[in-house]
Amino acid sequence: MARVYFSQTLPEDEVCWRAKNGATRKALFVINKLRREIIDDEPVECNLGILNKNNKAFIFVNPMPVGKQDERILGVFLCSSYGYTVKQGEELFVASSVGGYGNSESKMGIYAVGTVLAVHSYKHRHGDSFYRLTASGWVKVDDSEIFENEITII
Repeated sequence: MARVYFSQTLPEDEVCWRAKNGATRKALFVINKLRREIIDDEPVECNLGILNKNNKAFIFVNPMPVGKQDERILGVFLCSSYGYTVKQGEELFVASSVGGYGNSESKMGIYAVGTVLAVHSYKHRHGDSFYRLTASGWVKVDDSEIFENEITII
């Protein structure tokens, strides 16, 4: 079964996360078909489905079919503030809704282990915060580790 880590805790509600940046912008949804709370630090054995159509994007969190084997570790990252970019790694799916004040952007995506995301701040005033998907879930990473290879020795 695929082990999936979520960047935030989600309620057991069927529509457990939604975001939209303005009346005419794309609407983003996470649909929880497991009918239980999803805890951000705990792996969820599930099957992910996606749909991106008619100015709406969905990530479906489905029960794993009986007998189905999937050894992957995946991460779902959800952001309803100022967006993020992939610094390194593999993005399997992404959808965003851009609009509003400053650099407002709601964004959601599915990522492979090793992916590093740079989460933006309002008008980039505080720089980025970095998160890496490990085999144990999403981990906040210090700036010095991210920029280690960019240090110039004089």
